[in-house]
Amino acid sequence: MAQGRYEDARAECEEALHLAQEVGAFAETPFLLARLAEIAHHSGDRPRAEAHMVRAAAVADETASLDAHAFLILLRARMALEDGAPDEAEAMCAQLRVVNGRTGGPPTWMAAFADTEIRVRAALEGADAALPQWREALAAAVSARLSGSITASLLETGALLLMETGDHTAAVHALTVATRLRGPHARGPHEADLAARVTATTRAALGPAAHTEAVAGAASIDPADLIS
Repeated sequence: MAQGRYEDARAECEEALHLAQEVGAFAETPFLLARLAEIAHHSGDRPRAEAHMVRAAAVADETASLDAHAFLILLRARMALEDGAPDEAEAMCAQLRVVNGRTGGPPTWMAAFADTEIRVRAALEGADAALPQWREALAAAVSARLSGSITASLLETGALLLMETGDHTAAVHALTVATRLRGPHARGPHEADLAARVTATTRAALGPAAHTEAVAGAASIDPADLIS
């Protein structure tokens, strides 16, 4: 998934689901179904994602899987944002804050949740209001040495915020560093749309020459340099 190989990821998750059911590891089933929903979502297949989410939620109820429920709430919050319903997404984030308060979570999970919360805040209160939380989340990701794809997602969110606050050069830097972290791996449809929007807007604002210069300047920039 992190490499954008969604068909391969789907096949691996389906095999894992089959094996879990075969050996009776039923506690693993709802989370694997939630992962299949996420893969379908990243692939742009909303109907399949919704179908997996319904099944995952039902099995999570049966197995009392709090982790699977939390994952599904996060995925629905991202979908609500994409549908232009930030109030609905914020309500889901409020549910997740309660869950996180009870169980905490690994740094990767907390980074994904923070990424969603930041986008919700930006949608409701504006990019300026969301930037401090973004810098805090990026600092935590850098400190925890999270994977390139997780940090890249945060940087892409930051690029959008910086663009919306008029800091176009910093937005180019954030997006370019994110692209470097992703390496040869393709962005999913939603990430690709965001990157295209930031690129088009910053190039128009800076002009082609300055935009090219900003891209080149990002070669010597690390994620930590974008925190302050």
